[in-house]
Amino acid sequence: MKSLFRASVIALASSLASAGAFAQQAAAPAQLTVAQIVQKLESLGYTAIEDLEKDDGVWEVEATAANGTRVELDVDPSDGRVLRERPDHPGHR
Repeated sequence: MKSLFRASVIALASSLASAGAFAQQAAAPAQLTVAQIVQKLESLGYTAIEDLEKDDGVWEVEATAANGTRVELDVDPSDGRVLRERPDHPGHR
């Protein structure tokens, strides 16, 4: 009887662990839409937002910064945070 109980507890624990791993995968962060990314960047003062392209898990964007310079941005797809800003070099990618 004890070994049947122990086997049941082990099986239950294994099932719960599998369910927990599945729940973590299912709870991946939501991705913002292109429109939401543009809106977020505009709220940060960027204008002339162009060439949005998703690469290596981030949005790569060309825009004009608040100071008037053209920049290339790497943007987090889950919250619209600017991860990197660098000068735009036309014709260089």
